Formats: sequence, structure tokens, C-alpha cells
Amino acid sequence: MKIKRRRLLIALSGSLIVSASALIATACAVNQDNGDNSGSTELPPVNQDKTDQQKAAEQKAAEQKAAEQKAAEQKAAEQKAADKDNLNNNLLTSPDSRIKLDKLNLLALGDSVAAGFNGEYGYQLSGDSKNAGLSYIDFLANFVKSVDETKLESYDNYALTGSTLKNWLYLLNSDDQSQSNQNSFNFLRSLDSKEDNPFKDSVKEKFGSFSKDDLNKLYEKIKSANLITINLGANDYLNALKNLFPMIFSGKVGFSLLTDINKITAVIQSDINKVSELIKKMNPNAQVVFLSYPMPLLRLTDTLNEIIKTKISFFDDPADLILGFLNNAIKSAVTKLRVDNKNVSFIDVYDKDDWAKNSDTFAPTIFDIHPGTIGYKKIAQDLFLKLFLKQNNQKELSNLISNWDKIYFTNDENKFNKLNLFNQKYSDRELVQKVYGTSEKDILLKLDELQIKFKNVKHSSMKDVVSSYVNSNKTEVKMLVKTMFSQVASFGFPLDLSSLLNFINDDQNFDWIVDSLINSEVITNLLFNLQNAVNTDDLDQNGIAGTQKITLAILKDQFVKMLSKDDAILPFINTLVLGLKTKTDQQKSSIKKVVSDFLKTTFENDQMGTLLFKLVEQLKLPLEISETSFKGVLKNQNLLDLINLAVNDFLENSDQYVSLASLNQFLSKLISRLKDKQEFIDLIKKLFRLLLKDESFKTSITTKVIEEAELKIKPEDNNFKLFKDSLANVVDGFLTKDIFDVLIKGVLSKIDLTNLNQITNLPFADLIKSKIFNLDGMLFTLNLIKEDNNFDIHSFASLVNIFFETSDTETSSLYRELFEKNYSSSSESKIGFGWDIFGKLKEVISEFSVLLASEYFKESNSEIKDVYKKAMYRLEITFYTFATKYLGAWFAWSTAYDFINVWLRGAEESESYRLQELTMGAKADKKMWQVGSPSYATYHIYDKWYPKYAKDLKESLVKGYWKDLK
Repeated sequence: MKIKRRRLLIALSGSLIVSASALIATACAVNQDNGDNSGSTELPPVNQDKTDQQKAAEQKAAEQKAAEQKAAEQKAAEQKAADKDNLNNNLLTSPDSRIKLDKLNLLALGDSVAAGFNGEYGYQLSGDSKNAGLSYIDFLANFVKSVDETKLESYDNYALTGSTLKNWLYLLNSDDQSQSNQNSFNFLRSLDSKEDNPFKDSVKEKFGSFSKDDLNKLYEKIKSANLITINLGANDYLNALKNLFPMIFSGKVGFSLLTDINKITAVIQSDINKVSELIKKMNPNAQVVFLSYPMPLLRLTDTLNEIIKTKISFFDDPADLILGFLNNAIKSAVTKLRVDNKNVSFIDVYDKDDWAKNSDTFAPTIFDIHPGTIGYKKIAQDLFLKLFLKQNNQKELSNLISNWDKIYFTNDENKFNKLNLFNQKYSDRELVQKVYGTSEKDILLKLDELQIKFKNVKHSSMKDVVSSYVNSNKTEVKMLVKTMFSQVASFGFPLDLSSLLNFINDDQNFDWIVDSLINSEVITNLLFNLQNAVNTDDLDQNGIAGTQKITLAILKDQFVKMLSKDDAILPFINTLVLGLKTKTDQQKSSIKKVVSDFLKTTFENDQMGTLLFKLVEQLKLPLEISETSFKGVLKNQNLLDLINLAVNDFLENSDQYVSLASLNQFLSKLISRLKDKQEFIDLIKKLFRLLLKDESFKTSITTKVIEEAELKIKPEDNNFKLFKDSLANVVDGFLTKDIFDVLIKGVLSKIDLTNLNQITNLPFADLIKSKIFNLDGMLFTLNLIKEDNNFDIHSFASLVNIFFETSDTETSSLYRELFEKNYSSSSESKIGFGWDIFGKLKEVISEFSVLLASEYFKESNSEIKDVYKKAMYRLEITFYTFATKYLGAWFAWSTAYDFINVWLRGAEESESYRLQELTMGAKADKKMWQVGSPSYATYHIYDKWYPKYAKDLKESLVKGYWKDLK
């Protein structure tokens, strides 16, 4: 598993690593406008669900887009076929350009592409005649040997990962110290010394310490070679382009960008000319071939185009255009050189259509700018066929090599020399058969001896690669990070990162953050999971395993999913904790300010709100909220205060957060430490009250209550909205009271003992019963009713009625609690009725009855009066039943008369008796317990000889009145 995992790890080398990552990371926002996020913290209006008409329109648009794409692909295929048919008899090279070579002495120079840096392994795998590797030179040499082993005398690879044209101007002329910068190779030397590097110390053996006296081996190899291949210019190009990124992503781009790029490529052409001249001085007879570059980040081409086109709309294919500037600069430089030096050539090894079609094969590692093993083999294959086939006619060549098209032919037409290495011994068809095979991928996908050799080679870990790069280029990385942060608004995020910039400006702080990221393997885990997802999952939904077309939307969705996993954040937190132990109080204070400022500016940003909303969705919490309302909560000061409270505890008590196994454990630990702080409880209540304004949140709460209470209510039922609104009103009334503090602490205590992902299984109903049905809970509830003049008694009555009307009388926990004498419930659901609780419960029921009776008498609307009356009846019968069940029927009888006196408060005596008659079926006190009355029925509710009474009571609770009395 480790080997398989490491195969997918991405070797981020050179400065493009951070730049490319920045492009992707900031892509989440560049295609959206930024609105004004200041002002009120009230929740904005809730987004309504899409209508069927909107959904139909979207479906139609999607189908039309798919049809247009299919038509475009068909047209492109037809055009390609037409181009092939229309290939004229142009010659690929000039007739006199075929150079005779008896044996091949091959040498590769240049950067990481020539060196064979391979993200699947994490090293440059540049071999030689004695120890083969997986660079394109290794494959080219192997192809030559597969045809005629005697024709390969030697081959070497002296290319250097990360090197530039400027570096090679020094390496080829060490007397010119103006280009000497030996620090440029610190990263490469770090990798070169790794124990698991299959070519350990090979760079050291070839170049020593890169001093003048260490370069003689290089010069000897150049002098003895008769074919030198070179890849140079990409790192120079990228380093210069980085300075243009802020302008590009600011959206203020005009055609002046082309002028800037032309200036960059002019310097590259000049340096290529100098490099060529230096090689010519050492070996004027060698054939020197400059190669084009394949698309870096090949699998992300569509994503990069999406990002760039939002800022540079006048480019149809910006990624191809930007690469084209580089490749054309190399070709133009060689074209000028060939006027006076025919030994210099340019060969295009990037067949755009072919590489795009096979992106996941040629460059499987998505965040690596280099080709993969098959990609290097493809370069070698095309290089061999262009150099060594005798056929010079383009039309005839297209018959030999089916996937070469007109564009690929013309890209390097008359720009290189063909080599006569095999004389007339083999026909072109035989050479194609040995190197290309009978079909496009015959030889390409077949494991050869080089690939078999590396099949079981231990792969470098991402941690080692990133660590080596950062530690070797700390100054450059820090400057790049600071530049990115200072230009973050240009990337589409109007974030104020001044506090963070000031913080990381301190070398100790910067090292602490970067080392924590590296050592925790956060980058490793994130990119491994992402790589694994696109390799195995059909995210582009084309019916083919893996993801062939990686779009910006796919990347964003996958990033959110990855960030929600334990191994995305927790290792980083654990590593940070270890570093916090050595921080001074002043440093911790600085950290608090950085976090507070960063969160504030992040939460106020609309695009970040969308990203965070998707992240929270991955947690699959039981209570849902609309994205609009979620963003409103993010902008609420109470949330920032709550997070700052958590951050303070984390910083001041970091030793409590050491070595937690999961993010759930971390959050549980945090909650358990804060749950007894009143400030924490108050902030939760304020946020909860804010959430109650959101329809999605209210719906999820209602659904949860309905599920736990086993109510027979569906979202489409008329009483669902009534239940939802009534529940929200009652909860809102409780939020400002002490009783809600008790409930919150009870819930938080349960979360402390429960996996956060299983929060949906928390028995909230049992928690409420356990916290309210005790002496303190009764006192809190009693005080709430007595003191709160604004208590929504109508919503409360509606809730009571819906509970009884929609519960199954045989199976629901409500009716079973009332009517099953031996009902066995969990310890949390046992009320534990006693004399003290009974007395307070009676007071609570009485106070509710007072409110209900008062509203009943004041109300003129008969339907609303009926709501109060039914609620009173149900509460009274519930109380009698509980009293009978837990204390005995005689006690329930003796207290029943108290309710009449309660109702008399504030009402005429006749009205009270009339209400009693309507609810209980008795005209006078002495008739309340007559045979056939509901009071009498409760007396015999558990008597097996009188089952009819229990049945009648159940029916009356469902109806809300006793028998035919209404």
C-alpha cells in the first residue's frame, strides 16, 4: 500500500510548484464578482427552491451545451481527417539534411524535463549506459538498442532539475562568474543525497560542488557526443512570468501583456543562442537538438484555461497560447542559428491533440509539471521516428504513423536534420514496427525492461520532496509566499492579510508554520487523496473509470471533500500544538490577532463563504441551513467571538489538545472545555436565535423532532408548516431563559462523549426529558411561564395538539409512556416521578392551564378557542395519567379538583365550569369522577378488567375532547 500510495505522490519541484498551487487554490473565486459585505448582520432573505420551470430550462441548456460540444468534436475530427487527406508532398526536412552517423554517442543537457524528473517517484531518473533510468534519453537509447544494439556506443544524462539558461551559461563557461549561482542547485543536491534515491549521489559524481574545477566531466561528455538533446528555457520563462501574475489576475490586462511576454522570450532566444555557441566551441561537429516542451500540468489544462479566461477573455486557449510563446521562442532561436550552423536543430515532440487525448496516461500526476513515465517514453518515441526514419515525405509518413497530423508535421518543418544511423539495413516500416508497433499505443503501453527495472523501486514521499525544496530555497519560498499574500486581492479574494504578512515576516514564525505543514504531511495527504480520486472516480461522468477531464468545479468539490477528512487538518493542528509550547505570551498574543483578523476578513468574503458552506455540508450535520443564511451567520460578530473564545483556549491550554486521533475528538475536546463557560453558552444561544430565522434550519429541526417523536407528519402535510412555525416560536421563547442553558449543556455533554459524525443519533427528546423533568427543570419552566408575558401560548398549544394528533396510539413513545404500565425505556428517558417533582409538575401544568384558559376566554374566533381547549384537555389527562402511573390512582383523583380552581383565576365562575364541562364532561365538582368521565377512566387506565377505558382515553387524546363533548 505504501508503494502504491507513494506512486501517486507529487514531486513539487521548482518555483512552478507554489505558483501552480496558488493558481488552483485561488481559482475558487476569480470568476465571481465581489459585493459589499459590510453592514447589518441580519440574515438576508432565504433562497427559494428552484421551480420546475427553472430546472427544465437548466436541463435544456445543459443538453444544448452537450450537443454543441459533441458537434464541435465531430467537426474537429472531420477537419483532422481532411488535413490528413490534403497532406501534400512537402518534405519534412530538406533533402540534404540527412547526417551519417556510424554509432551513437548520446548526451542530454538541460532542465528537469531532460533529466527525467518524475512525479511518480519524486526524483530525476536520469540514467546512462551503465545504469539506465526513465528519462526520454533512456527510452531513446533503449529504442536504438531494440533496433540494433551495436549502434549505441554510449549515452549520458547531465541535465539538472530546476536549471535555467542562465545556469547553463555558467556551467558551459565557468570563467564567466556573472552567471554563477550555485545555490540554484540546493534543492537538487538535497534530493541527490536521499538514501532511497535510486541514483543517489549521481549529481555529486557528475558535478561535485559545481565549482570551476568540477565541470571537466561535463566538458568531456560534450566533446565526445555526436548527438546532444537539450531542454532549456521553461524555468527562465516561468520565473519571468511570475512577475506578471498580479496583472493577469487583476483583470486589467490588455495587449500590453503580449509585449511583456515578447520581451521575456527575446531574452530566452538570446540565451539559447549563447548556449548553442558555447557547445559549438567545445564540439563543432555534434548534432545539437533543442526540443519543445509538452504542456505542464497537462491534466489541469481545462482548469487553468477556466481560471485565466475569466481575466483574459480575448484568449480562446490561454494555456496553449502561453506554452506556445515558449516553444515558438525556442524554434525561432534555432531557426536563426541554422542560417550559419546546420548542426543545430529544433524538434517538436508535443503533439497537442495526442497529449490532450491521453493526458491521464502521459502525465498521470495532476499537480506535477513534468510528464510521467509514459510521457517520457512518448517523447523518445517521436524523437526516434523523426530523427531516424528515412522517409521524408509528409504524406507517406502519415501512412506509417497514424496519429501524426498536418499541424504536427508543420511545427518543425525544415527545422532539423535526419540522421542516417541504420544505413539501409531496416526499412521505415520495420523501424516503425519496432518502436511504434502496429497501433498507436502498442509499444508505448507495453512494459519494457526499463519500466520493469523500476517497478519495485521505493518511491520518495511528498514530505521529503517538499521539505527538501523549501529548506533549500527558503528565501525564495518566503518571498513568493509574501508576494502571493500581498496580491491576494488580485487573485479574487478581497482579504486583508496584513496581520498574517507581518506575522510570517518573522523568520521563526515562518519556519514554524512551514515546518508544521511539512512535518504533518498535510500537503501529502491532501494531494494524495485528490490524486487518488481523479485516478479512480468517474468525476467527469463520462462512463470511463477515472477522470479524463478535470474541471475547476470538480477540483473545488474535491478540495472541499478532502478538507473535511481527519487527515486534512488534524495532523497540522497536532504539529502546531507541539510548537505552541515554546511560544511566549507575546507571541501567542500575536497569533490570536492574526487568527482573529484572518477569520474576520475571510468570513466577510462572499466567495469564501461559499467554500466554507460546502465544507460544512461535508460534515453531514443533522441541522441544515441555506447557503445565504450560513453566510449571514459567518458575518455575525457573535460567531467571531465564539471562535476567538475557542482559539484562546487552544493557545492557552495547548497541552490539552495533544495527539488527538480525529477531528471529531479535537472538536469534542474543545466543546468539553468550553461547555461550562457562560460566555460560550450565551454566544451559542445568540447564534441559535439567528439560525431560527432560516427556513432550512427550522425545517431540519422540525424533521428531527418529528422523527424522534415518531409523529406521522410529512413535509407536504398542511400541519407541517404549523408545527414548524410553532416549534420555532416556542424555542425562541426559551432561548433567553435559564432553562435553555440547561438543555444546551446537556446536549454539549453528550457531544463530548459522542463521535461528531454520529450527532444525528443523539436522543434529543430523552435529553429534554432528563433535563426538564427534574426539580430544577420544573422550577425553571415554572418561572418561565410566570415571568414571561410574551410567551407564545398559541404556538405551545398548537405543538401539544399536533403531538397527540399525529402520534401512533400503539407504537409511539408518547402513547406508550402514558398507557403501558410496564413500559421499559432507557435510563435517560425515565422521568423518575416523585413527590417533589409531582408537586412542581402540577404547578407547571396549572400555569399552562391558566394561560390557555385566559386566552380561551379572550378569544372570539371559535377555531382558535378550540386550539386552547384541546391543549388544556390533553395536558390535564397527561398529568392524571402520569400521576396514576407513578404515584397511584387515588393521588391523581385527589388533585384533579385543583385544576378547576386554577381556571377560576381571572374568569367568571360560570365560564370556568363551562370550560370544565367542555373538556372533562362534568358540570360540577362532584361529577368529575363519575363513571364514564375521563377522570374516572384514568383511575382504571391500568386495570386489565377495564380495557375500554384506556381505549376511550386514547381516542379522546387523538380528538382533543372526551367522547362526544366538543
